[in-house]
Amino acid sequence: MHAEAAADLRAASYALFALYLAAVGAWDLKTRNVPNFLTLPGIAAILAWRAIRVGVLFAHGIPFSQELAFVPYWLGVWMLWLGRAMGGGDAKLLMVLFGAFPRTEFLVVLVTVTGLTMAAILLWRYGRRRRIGLFLSGLLFRLSHGRFFPTEAEIEVGGEPTAFLFSAAGMVMIVLSSLGTV
Repeated sequence: MHAEAAADLRAASYALFALYLAAVGAWDLKTRNVPNFLTLPGIAAILAWRAIRVGVLFAHGIPFSQELAFVPYWLGVWMLWLGRAMGGGDAKLLMVLFGAFPRTEFLVVLVTVTGLTMAAILLWRYGRRRRIGLFLSGLLFRLSHGRFFPTEAEIEVGGEPTAFLFSAAGMVMIVLSSLGTV
């Protein structure tokens, strides 16, 4: 009986998390912005969930260090935000996702989903207009001048929304987790 209730609770949690990710992704696609009122409750929920789990494990004398596995990922995301490699909303969404899935499997899913999707977007944008040469010359210019990341002004004008990609990677991870493959 308890196992069945736990399975139902897990399924409901996955469904609620998927709805949250869909809302964040849709908001990002529509506005190219991920506001705090969407990300901060997610971070608070993750922190509360992790704190409860640490408390329960500690009370039973079980090592809880793996419950803190998200911290290095959060530090990495924070460093990317500090270096202006990503916006604050994207960083906070990644913090939510790494708080939920602090495993290297999620990092692989994230890189795969975002990499393949962005490659397809770039091919569509530059390949169909036969402007691949323009893209490559712009890339070489940036690399030769040490401008690896775009400025805030460049992101505002021509940046791509990425939180929807992070949300998609989170949904893939939800499916994989619910199937028990990761």
